Amino acid sequence: VVEGPERYRQIAVEEMTYYENAQLGLTLSAAEYQYSLLAYQSGDTQNEYYTYGQYLTLYSTYTKAYFDGNAVLSRAARFVAAETIPYVGVFSADKATMPDTALLSMMEEYGYGLRGVPKLSEIPTECDLLVLIAPKTDLSESEAAGLRAYLAGGGRLLLATAPGGADHPNLRAVLAEYGLSAPTGLHIVCEDDPNYFVHGEGYAYPYYIWSHLASHAITTGFDAELLTISAHAITLRPIDGVRQTPLLYTSSKGFVVEYASEGSSGKPSEDRDKYLTAVLAEKGDSALLWISSTGTLSDFANVQSKGGNYLWLHNAMDYLMDISTETLPITGELMPTDVLRVKVGVLAAFCVIGALVPIGVLAAGGVRLRLRKKRSLS
Repeated sequence: VVEGPERYRQIAVEEMTYYENAQLGLTLSAAEYQYSLLAYQSGDTQNEYYTYGQYLTLYSTYTKAYFDGNAVLSRAARFVAAETIPYVGVFSADKATMPDTALLSMMEEYGYGLRGVPKLSEIPTECDLLVLIAPKTDLSESEAAGLRAYLAGGGRLLLATAPGGADHPNLRAVLAEYGLSAPTGLHIVCEDDPNYFVHGEGYAYPYYIWSHLASHAITTGFDAELLTISAHAITLRPIDGVRQTPLLYTSSKGFVVEYASEGSSGKPSEDRDKYLTAVLAEKGDSALLWISSTGTLSDFANVQSKGGNYLWLHNAMDYLMDISTETLPITGELMPTDVLRVKVGVLAAFCVIGALVPIGVLAAGGVRLRLRKKRSLS
């Protein structure tokens, strides 16, 4: 238990352990590791962790446990010592627009105070960051007006959309005020440079893109990869008073696959160009970060990137809320758990020494006591 003057955080021992499989290139928390094995053992093929469990079982000899308690405790100490907790408001119109559970857990882990925002037309002024994930329907006029008022008052917005879900006129009108838009229709951004998409022997996923990351305050100290899954393109139009910063993009060999309708097969474009999949737009005190891929915020993408996706997102959220992403008080270096073990021979020596020293002291004390008794009798 880490306790501070205003709040405390309770940490389970298993939260301090990570599991990494070098053969599969996967890094999972203790909970994710257990979920994966349980899903596979129970035969729950509908569970998103089933495939992980299957491969972790097949390649179990390559799985190694790591102790990460130093970083976990550091984050907890920073949380309980903070004077105020940043207020992150999450809006979801229905279950389909609720962020991934793992994403919400990440936000809590990094000390954000999560609250639901029931109405976009009445966004609380104390909300430091509004999170809006893939709205299935367009904003109403009152919701669009509420979002404009929130941003005009210096609000910060984290928006994630999915292919085919950006054609909402009221939402697009708000984004257009920051010079942001997306091509109409259903399309998916792909990558043709083999160094920047997921592929292997017999398979290729050109829409699983290892993104190019722009040099920015968000990437300061960031030494990881970020996986973008099924994104659509974002286009920019310069507007006076708005600073636009492309954050994620493809290589110059990027292309799009266009669909006439959601049920039709796609047709690859002939053009090869850089396509933007995340843009930061800042106007006055307000800021808007648009990520054109809900898959990028998923637990699956975060596992594939060995935690890179959520680390980048955490840095981005800190930037949006003007929080200094400082170095942790204790270095968060992963240590193999085998370094915490004591060899049998060493343990035996400790036990012998631990037993002999007290016995020797007691024996010496007994001898001295007997000698003193003899002297007193004589």
